Order: sequence, then structure tokens, then C-alpha cells
Amino acid sequence: SVRTFRALAADSEPSPHVIEVLAPDLDEARALADRLEAVPTVDQAITLQSFVPDDQEEKLDLIDGLALYLGAALDASGAAAPLEPGARAEALTKLRHSLRQGLGGPLDPGRNPGATSLDRALEGFEEVFDVSPAALAGLEQRLVRFLPILLDQLRVALQASSFGLADLPAGIRERWLNAEGQARIMVTPEARIRDNQDLRAFAAAVLAEAPRATGEPVIVSAAGDAVVAAFYEASVLALGLITLVLLVVFRRVGDVLMVLAALGLAVLLTAGNAVVLGLELNFANV
Repeated sequence: SVRTFRALAADSEPSPHVIEVLAPDLDEARALADRLEAVPTVDQAITLQSFVPDDQEEKLDLIDGLALYLGAALDASGAAAPLEPGARAEALTKLRHSLRQGLGGPLDPGRNPGATSLDRALEGFEEVFDVSPAALAGLEQRLVRFLPILLDQLRVALQASSFGLADLPAGIRERWLNAEGQARIMVTPEARIRDNQDLRAFAAAVLAEAPRATGEPVIVSAAGDAVVAAFYEASVLALGLITLVLLVVFRRVGDVLMVLAALGLAVLLTAGNAVVLGLELNFANV
């Protein structure tokens, strides 16, 4: 389970090692989030306000401009009729020709690797298949099957309008702002958490700005400190009680030291064997 978690943590985005902070209200959460994002080990400090984009007027002007140019082309005028086999072959020829012309001009291969890959794939398709109607129909499905969906999504995106916190869905608001007005802040690390040292550094940096923060990095770091402190305390108490019992039994300091020397030798042999066998001393086997 630990190996699986580490594999997921190495590949997933964002990091699963997040810290949560609860601010008294949304204004305080915004201010604290700004301070947290200035911390070198912090990537993002997300609040409810993060779901409302900045500079909406400028962005909406750009969207309106795109809608003006693309709106007519995206206007749904009915489903296109299926291509005839001969038309598919002709369409493939036109596509190859357009790609070749584009790659020699505006479609710079260095900046448009997708166009280059498509051209090579179509060339390989013509070499491998006999360009039969069935093969062309399959190629059409692979190339444009999801194009209508993407065009619908683009059409919807071009209808965007300004919105604020009150326009966010209730499910999102409830996850980031409770009934008492307290606001949640989710803090993510700047770099991948590779070991306990990285985890501790991230937790310590956030706690310096938000002492009441919680979450897996804070809990694990605090639990580790508690286990280490308990181990030291137990070791000192055990050694002290053993020494006291030995003094009562033997009543000679020399005999007590000989027994303690044997105990010390056992500790050294255990540590040496752990090094030879590659066993790491951790909270599970301490």
C-alpha cells in the first residue's frame, strides 16, 4: 500500500500532500492565502475566491472577438450527411495535400509536432492498408469521431459571461465556506514530496504562517515527533530502571557495569546487522 501511494504521489497532479487551513472568514482567507503563496515551498493556496477568474472584462472581450469570427462557422445547421466511399478517398487526398502545404509554410514542424505526426501516420496508413471503403470509414471514425463534441464544447465556451462568488454551484461553496462563514484554504507544495525531510520542510513553512493548519503533512510530522520523543523517553526510563534493579540485586557497581556492557554490545550488534542486511530503523520496527 505504501509503494502504491508513493507511485501515485509521484505521477499525480496536484500533489496528494496538501495542508488545510480554516480562516475566520473569506477576506481573512484571501489575505492568508496571499502570504502562504509567498512561501518558497508553497505552490498554491486555493480558496473559494480562486474559482472566480480575475480580469473578467478583458477575457470576455477576447471571447466576444472569437465568437464574432467563429460563431458562424460553429453554428449548428444540422448533422452532416455521411460521406460516400469515393468522397472519403478524395477527402483523404485533400487532407494529405493540405498537411504537406502547411508543413512547408505556416505549420512549422518544430512548433506543430501534431501535424507532423498526423502526416506520418496518414502516410503509413496508405502504405499498410489498401484504402478500402472499410479502412477509410475506420480512419474517419478515428480522426473526427469526437469533433462534434469538441465543437459543442467550444460553442458553449464562447457563450461565457461574467460571474462572481454568488454564482458558484452550492456544492462548491459548501466545500470551501461553511455555515458560520469560516473559509477553507488548501495549500499545495511547490515541489514533489520525496521523503520525510521534504514533508517536514513543507509542513514547517506553512505552520510558520498558519499555526492552526492541519492535513496529512502536519499530522505525519507531528506524529513522527511524538513517536521519536516517546522512544527516547522510554529508552531513558528503561535504562534507568534496569540500572536501579541491577544495583539492588548485585550491590556492586562493577557487576552492574558488566551487565550494561553486555546490553550495549547487543545494541551495537543489532545496529550492525541492520546495516549489513539493509534494514532501516523506522517507526514500525523501532
